[in-house]
Amino acid sequence: MPKLPSSRVALSFESSLLSTFLKGSSFAALPLSTKDVDIPYFVQKKIGNHYLLLMAEGGSDYNHAVTALTAKSLWGPYVPCTINPVLTHRHLGKDYPVQSLGHADLVQTPTGDWYAVFLGKRIVEGGLVPLGRETFLCEVSFQNGEPIFNPGIGVIGNRLKRPLLPWTPVSKTDKQNDFESSALSPEWATMRIPEQPFHHFADGNLFLSLRPEMADSLVCPSMLLRRVHSHNFSATTTMSFSTRRANEWAGLVLYRTAKGYYSLLKGKNEIRLTIDK
Repeated sequence: MPKLPSSRVALSFESSLLSTFLKGSSFAALPLSTKDVDIPYFVQKKIGNHYLLLMAEGGSDYNHAVTALTAKSLWGPYVPCTINPVLTHRHLGKDYPVQSLGHADLVQTPTGDWYAVFLGKRIVEGGLVPLGRETFLCEVSFQNGEPIFNPGIGVIGNRLKRPLLPWTPVSKTDKQNDFESSALSPEWATMRIPEQPFHHFADGNLFLSLRPEMADSLVCPSMLLRRVHSHNFSATTTMSFSTRRANEWAGLVLYRTAKGYYSLLKGKNEIRLTIDK
């Protein structure tokens, strides 16, 4: 039998560790609702008299779900839970405000309570998902070794009970950035990895170099981004920009994908708002 690491690790079907593990394990037939299964992993700590295996299935859209299997031995057989899928919203219809739940991970607090963190999407009018996939949290209890997500409620809303733990010691990021330091703070990112630097600091200002790459191209444009955390927000910037060329622009971009973004740009003789979708 292969020796597993002492800490819990995420495993995929492509990983050599899981392939080796499966050779020495036994599984009952998996009555999964779709063929799209990925990211299986084990909860390292034994829960009661059972080991728990969680899997994401159904793709990453509206059919996304979490399926659980339990075993009395680490090496199986692993039996699907009687209440599978243990977490999903695909039965609630596409108008429900939280969709596409999956990739759950379990953690136990110092007080012995269990909670799950998982991915999901908050839907706005028209079925749009401007913030992409976000991390959710809910309480978990166990019944006959099987996980019950958000017990007594069974669905995930926009407000959930938090663990009775001290608030995180991580300091909040500043809402305003004057770029007076010589480096970007950690919340800033680029779209993909730049082949060469396109920004620098001087005299208390941030300078971006004009380059031919565009926001709708699958490369790294001269664009610095920070994640939007709310559906309701405002963003402003102070900018100095002038050009003699009609094809050069600079400004603000609300970016979702290369084919879905808003841009408020200053050009040679005008300021314009564009919508690319």
